[in-house]
Amino acid sequence: MEENPLCPFGDVLVKARKDRDITQYRLAKLTKRSARYISMLEHNAREQQLSTGLLLARALRMDAGNWSATLTHSCRKDGDPG
Repeated sequence: MEENPLCPFGDVLVKARKDRDITQYRLAKLTKRSARYISMLEHNAREQQLSTGLLLARALRMDAGNWSATLTHSCRKDGDPG
C-alpha cells in the first residue's frame, strides 16, 4: 500500500480560503488572529496549533475532522487514485 504524502498546510489553507472567496483579512477577523499570522500559515512560515486549526475549519465552514483527509487529497495530481 502506497502512502500518500501530506500537502503543506499552507497550500490547503490558501485553496480553502480562495474557494470560499474569503480574504486573509476576513479570515483573520473570523478567527480572531492577525492577517499577518494567516499569511504566515499560508506560506508555511508558522506551524498551526490545534486550536487555530479548529478556528480555521469553523471559519471556512469545513469539518475539522476532515483536515487530514484534505491535506492528503489536495496534493494529488489529476488521474491519481483517491
